[in-house]
Amino acid sequence: MTTENKKLSFFADEPGSFAAEVLLSSEEDAALCLDYAFGGGEGAQLTITRGEENVQLDLAPSDLPRLGEALNRLQQRMAAEQEAIGATADEPTNQP
Repeated sequence: MTTENKKLSFFADEPGSFAAEVLLSSEEDAALCLDYAFGGGEGAQLTITRGEENVQLDLAPSDLPRLGEALNRLQQRMAAEQEAIGATADEPTNQP
């Protein structure tokens, strides 16, 4: 099951099972993978892959809202700064 966005794929999204992969635009051959299986532990596993290297983090259910809030704030901060850069670029220059 894949979304229209080719950099986001859902391999499982049903009761008791979830698996998704986000391909990163900033790095070639890098991805974030999220896995959850009911009964396979209390939380989810986040795997960050870059080439042959990977880091696995176990996430408790209570970690997910904080992670979501942090990502939302980061998205808002980046959008605000991009907007500020665009506004500065649109200002007329004072030339004699």
